[in-house]
Amino acid sequence: MKKRKNVLGIIISAFAMFLVAVSGMQVNAQGNGASKQFTAESCFTIDPATGMVTGYTDTNTTNPLKEVVVPNTINGIVVKGLQGTFKDNVNIETVIVPDSITTIGNETFNGCTSFKKLNVYLSATNMLAENIIDKNAVVIPTSLTTLGEKVFFSCKFKSFYVMENNQFFIDDNRGMQNEPEGIGACLMSKDMKYLYRVAPDYKMNDRNFLLPAVEEICDYAVQGSYHNGGFEIPNTVTMIGDYAFYSAYNTNFIKFQETSKVTTIGSFAFAYINNLGTEAPFDLPVSVTTLGEYAFGYCQNLSNFDMSKSSVVSIPAFLFKGSTNLHEVTLPETVRTIEAYAFFECDNFNYIYFLGKTLDKIGTAAFQGCQNLHKIEIPEGVTAIENDTFSGCQNLNVIKLPDSLETIGDNAFEDCQNIHEMEIPPNVTYMSNSTFNGVDPEKLDNVDTSKNEYAQTKVKKSLPKKNSKWTIGNIKYKITKSHAKKGTVMVVGAKKKKTLTIPSKVIINGYPFKVTSIGTKAFYNNKKVKKVTVGSNVTTIGKRAFHNCKKLKTIVIKSKKIKSVKAQAFKGVHKKAKIKLPKMSSGKYKKYKKKFMNKGQATTVKITK
Repeated sequence: MKKRKNVLGIIISAFAMFLVAVSGMQVNAQGNGASKQFTAESCFTIDPATGMVTGYTDTNTTNPLKEVVVPNTINGIVVKGLQGTFKDNVNIETVIVPDSITTIGNETFNGCTSFKKLNVYLSATNMLAENIIDKNAVVIPTSLTTLGEKVFFSCKFKSFYVMENNQFFIDDNRGMQNEPEGIGACLMSKDMKYLYRVAPDYKMNDRNFLLPAVEEICDYAVQGSYHNGGFEIPNTVTMIGDYAFYSAYNTNFIKFQETSKVTTIGSFAFAYINNLGTEAPFDLPVSVTTLGEYAFGYCQNLSNFDMSKSSVVSIPAFLFKGSTNLHEVTLPETVRTIEAYAFFECDNFNYIYFLGKTLDKIGTAAFQGCQNLHKIEIPEGVTAIENDTFSGCQNLNVIKLPDSLETIGDNAFEDCQNIHEMEIPPNVTYMSNSTFNGVDPEKLDNVDTSKNEYAQTKVKKSLPKKNSKWTIGNIKYKITKSHAKKGTVMVVGAKKKKTLTIPSKVIINGYPFKVTSIGTKAFYNNKKVKKVTVGSNVTTIGKRAFHNCKKLKTIVIKSKKIKSVKAQAFKGVHKKAKIKLPKMSSGKYKKYKKKFMNKGQATTVKITK
């Protein structure tokens, strides 16, 4: 009985060893004397039409894999590339792929914060292609032709190694210590025109890291670098792509070589670089003409920014958004537009200098939330200040507006509580009732609306006091009753114009006042006026109101409320003058006409309907 059990045990053991051997032949990628078993095919999603592995799911949730070996075939389909495969997987440290893949597509390792190594095995032999399994390097397979965008976003590997005979990529050795020849910090195109990526965790020897002499620094190329120093951009570079230096946290400066040829800096190119500008100011070179949105957003220590030597035409939307310590910016002569939210939430922004006269637009909320902006002098040529442009600029003191200005939008100066000097230009034809929303009316007393009657209806300041004098248009007034809704004024003077019109009411500091009287000698000795129209709310014309207005030939009375015309009111007006009364019934007309007779005018002066 014992003998039969021993025989059976031997048979079972032998069969088990056979299964292991077969299994190893089918699913092992071997190298360095170590066996690397393929990760189960069921963990992967593959597109049968393209051969792209588009997803990976680790079925072991309690002890997730740190190393993944991608089979060369999945469900009978040859693996040709990866596309977003491991996006946001925070557990994976190493990925091993077949040498046959031609594409590593968009976001393949995006968000893989633990990812450090990419290695390759030969499909024919299942052997690791290179003896660098213990290095924190990304190996670029021989067959790889395409590298997508945001592939290595948030990763922390140290270097690149491009396999021999790859026709599309090369690695660049920047003098890394104790690294094998050929391993480099930078991944570039074979023709050396494009810098695709700088290994984010590469330990650089020189604080002033000179990037390779390429023509384009591609999207995300230096994203996430922890280099404790700065980068020097060679004068061969013409374009810096979107997100190129995004969140390169410890970067203290960006230096452009003399005779720089950079013309374009993409969106978010230098955003979230916390230390940018701490060692040296950031100055744009002469060659730059185009900036992308958010290019310098959230650069917390960026202080002074000089773009005066550049040829930038537009300050794009959100260019400096959230750069809370930005103090001064100098714009070049070439700037034509400042787009929406360009300086949004730059809390400590103090001054902006316009060197040119080509600016014609300031976009929505361009300076919103700039709490320490003190002075703004908008150049001639700007026709519109859009909605919310200076909203929340609590310490804005001096605002100088150009005569070219036509529009001031909704909430444009909302909560600007410290205006000391501001004049509304004469050509402004649109303002909102909310332009100064939230501003204490007393604070608006420093807003001069004297050159713009329309503006007087929109700017509600403190209630004018009784007996205070105001000039609105060509007429001078004195407050006879101060009231927010039932105020009245008297005409006390006028400019020397050929035609003068006394309105039925005026708006002073945003409050309506009826014009109820013409004061004593209001138009006295005005030798230029030829025609006067008296508004419909006037009840009294004072003594010598039009005395010695020798050229005054037409006096149009629109008011039917006049109770008193004082003595000598029309003495010295033109001998052939006509006083035209409003239309009314015959009986009323006769009584009304008597009020204007014998008031100093010559007998040749006619009173008519």
